[in-house]
Amino acid sequence: MTSGGMYDSGFETYKNVTPDEYRSVLRTGVVILDANVLLHLYRYHPGTRKDLMDILTAIKGHLWIPHQAMREFWQGRPGVIVGRSKEIEDIVGGLQNNGLQMGDGIRYWANRIGLPPRERQRLLDRVESTIDHISNRIRALSAADSTEDVADTDSDPILSALEPILDGSVGRPLSPEVAREAKKEALQRIADKRAPGWKDAAKKENKEGDYFVWLQSLQEAKQRGLDVLFVTDDAKPDWWRIEHGETKGPLPELVHEMRQIANVRLFMTRPETLLLHARDILGKDVSSDSIRDVQRVSSQVDTRSNSESIHIRYLAYEHRVMAAMTELGYHPIRNVNPTGREFDLLIGDRKSRRIIYAELKHYSHPIPRQVIHQIMGMAGGSPLPIILISNVALSESAQDALEGSQDILKAITWKDDTDTRQLGAALEETFLNLPG
Repeated sequence: MTSGGMYDSGFETYKNVTPDEYRSVLRTGVVILDANVLLHLYRYHPGTRKDLMDILTAIKGHLWIPHQAMREFWQGRPGVIVGRSKEIEDIVGGLQNNGLQMGDGIRYWANRIGLPPRERQRLLDRVESTIDHISNRIRALSAADSTEDVADTDSDPILSALEPILDGSVGRPLSPEVAREAKKEALQRIADKRAPGWKDAAKKENKEGDYFVWLQSLQEAKQRGLDVLFVTDDAKPDWWRIEHGETKGPLPELVHEMRQIANVRLFMTRPETLLLHARDILGKDVSSDSIRDVQRVSSQVDTRSNSESIHIRYLAYEHRVMAAMTELGYHPIRNVNPTGREFDLLIGDRKSRRIIYAELKHYSHPIPRQVIHQIMGMAGGSPLPIILISNVALSESAQDALEGSQDILKAITWKDDTDTRQLGAALEETFLNLPG
């Protein structure tokens, strides 16, 4: 019996991929995109998006999107849009945060030296006008980014550009019978720590997602009989062979399974490498700025986190609370540098130009005692009061801890707009009782 070659049974993943092999798979193979590649289009700068769209257009006839990947794209799209918009507001919020702190510093200094009120006000007005000017300029420059106000699918330019590119290139869903068996297999692979998907064991929802993407890719590769280039920004070790912190290629077991099921070779690459290959192999002009931008997004997005849905719910809650405060006439500002020692919000009173701190909690169960202790520890002797705003009530033990907070901390339950009057009363009382 003849033994296999050096690169059989998945070992071909250890062989360096040559430019000719990349050229071949880009021009004659099937290029499969993961959901995160499409979602990143909302995170890239406009020039980067155009470069990637041009590349996708050039290889349009070879593109294919697993149905599961497209499903995850649609599910993840709202959160990515919210997150991108939040980046701008975080920057502006940071400037306004600094402005409020500068104002407090000016007041403290003015009182110490007995500065005439008129001179103090001139300084405060200059700080406020400068911060407002810079904030407005940042928003104006950001308006050139076409990801703003794209929640409406009919007016989303990214969807409009993708639609002709992906027309006819999205796979069909698994039948209910096949999906049931595939889910069993996915859960068994997670239990056995077999690729792909076992790194998603902690997920509460869609644990089977990675395996569904993989199974649909296997089926498509078998039907076409073409080599596969799988493009993903999922950097978890249940997809990649990682050496010394660097992704070197697909896991040997995935390469072997692709060869065994479809009798084709599996290549894998990340978005930045796709741009590099496109420039060198397809002759597409890709700017160095685009390469750096793709690297920026890849380094910033934590693809190993499974808490995106929790984060989206928190962002929605934060947005609603801040809208309620604004309606009440207050000025809430996000803290853009949370370190565990700083609070979620600064709340400014437009009349007195004073500030207080606020901590937001969005829980599915009563607030535990530990949260009260944590907030008191964060206060660290701060003279400013703190308001804890949560969508659920305090537990009995948390209530006991709150009573020992020496009035530094006030807790408010805000579930929806019906609680806004209670929130307003608490804020008014807090500002009225501020020392000085």
